[in-house]
Amino acid sequence: MILLVGLAYNMALAQTNPDEVRAWVRAQWAAADSPLDGIAGSMIDFRLWEAPKLTKEQIAELEKLVEGKPDHPARQEIKAGKRQLASGGDERRYRVWANSATEYRISEDTPYEEFRYIDVARAAGVRWQMVPVQLQIGEGEAGPGAMQASYTAVLLGYFRFGGFNMGRPIELTIENINVHGTKWDALARSKKSGLEMQFTGRWDPVAKRGFVERVVNLKCPAMPEAVGNEHRFDNWVENAQLGAWIAGIAEERTRDGAVKVRYTLDGVTPYTAAEFDALTRLPSVDRADPVREATTYKSVYDYRPGAREKVERREGGEEVPVKARPAVEPSSWLRYAGWGVLSIAAVLLIVLRLRRSQMA
Repeated sequence: MILLVGLAYNMALAQTNPDEVRAWVRAQWAAADSPLDGIAGSMIDFRLWEAPKLTKEQIAELEKLVEGKPDHPARQEIKAGKRQLASGGDERRYRVWANSATEYRISEDTPYEEFRYIDVARAAGVRWQMVPVQLQIGEGEAGPGAMQASYTAVLLGYFRFGGFNMGRPIELTIENINVHGTKWDALARSKKSGLEMQFTGRWDPVAKRGFVERVVNLKCPAMPEAVGNEHRFDNWVENAQLGAWIAGIAEERTRDGAVKVRYTLDGVTPYTAAEFDALTRLPSVDRADPVREATTYKSVYDYRPGAREKVERREGGEEVPVKARPAVEPSSWLRYAGWGVLSIAAVLLIVLRLRRSQMA
């Protein structure tokens, strides 16, 4: 048996062409530039689990801090911390229908938050974002839902490209690709931020492709404490519906190995052109939504040229124009790039929450 295993390994080594491995890494790096492209006709369903952020002891300390201060902002942190400890962590669900990077519907379920869900779509030149209490409408690259789509594309790229998609927004460049038998590693650097990340994985000479297994943050001048944090990717399978390989699990880990966030692929299912049209159609209070069924929003912000900026719906169907609040620049998340291997997901999530707070 040992002899057979050794023989198989030697055969694999003999079939591994280092130049072929390097070419694959560079090709995947380029393809990962747009995770929403290349999945037309396939809905990708996945979950994000986030570990509790606070211990019982930390919550107790915060409770002392807010005692006698009913308006202290840390009270929300305490509330979330207790919920996470009781449930074992927060979990949200994502469903992605994407004909391309400019035509998509993304649905996120967050049952534990004030806004139980957030849906964004872009098609036929119009983009919109809907939460239970509000609908926002816009067009072009910058507009409602752009930030949510960018964030979800990052997460989707974990499954499709094993984190290679992290390179573009933080301006990383592949500098060295080393091949050691059926193992490979690639060093990526950003001259602007000084960030260095190492991608490591394996090569399958039969499938003629590689698989990212680990991404480690080697240097991060802006956030030294993030050095050693990593992403891991596992359960790679060839999905018949996608016609491509996809990871089943992705994890964000701290330097001591603790799992901070886990992403789990739940399935890939087909959708038709008619279903996509219904999914991306501008929501209306007069008809059911394919995902949310009855719409419940009470107000509408319309940022399209020539449209009223905001309309407040009142009982009896009355619509009253109201002065709109300024929209957050959707591309502003790029300013936060370069803050460590965990920063893309974490920083985007922070910016998203800031945007949601403005809609309250």
